[in-house]
Amino acid sequence: MIARRLSRPASRATLRIYPAARINADTKREAVREYLDDAARRGAEAPWQVVSNQRGVVNKVVFTEDGRSVFGWYCYLVSSRPFALPRY
Repeated sequence: MIARRLSRPASRATLRIYPAARINADTKREAVREYLDDAARRGAEAPWQVVSNQRGVVNKVVFTEDGRSVFGWYCYLVSSRPFALPRY
């Protein structure tokens, strides 16, 4: 049997575009550094985006301008009903 790793929320970040997000405790320091570098370059008020996670559920919050995921960045919307991208 493979144990499923549980993610614990470390803190909450309130985003202007999205109601709330949680940054999980297992977020890597390097990913946080990349966010801080991005915020220094584009400003703390730069828009964030919500993209699909590895399972196809649209709930992962990313700070990158192009919407790419950053390795070790584990930030997700707080929602009881995430939605999935349509498959074509």
